[in-house]
Amino acid sequence: RYTAPVYLEAPSDDDAWRTELYLKASDAADNDVFGNAVDLGSEWVAVGAEQRSHSASYAGSVYLYRLQSATSQP
Repeated sequence: RYTAPVYLEAPSDDDAWRTELYLKASDAADNDVFGNAVDLGSEWVAVGAEQRSHSASYAGSVYLYRLQSATSQP
């Protein structure tokens, strides 16, 4: 399908990893390549979908998610 969710994980107190965020495109389609690039800032997460386009061939999209707090979903 060439699209995947994005997970942000952080270590917990017992040194195990826990999932902090789970992101996926609300309009995911085959061959979007969602998750091919990710940039994490202090307030935003940007996720690339290399081939997602409603109007042109081989044009991509960027999904922006605003972080509400260190432990909440965008």
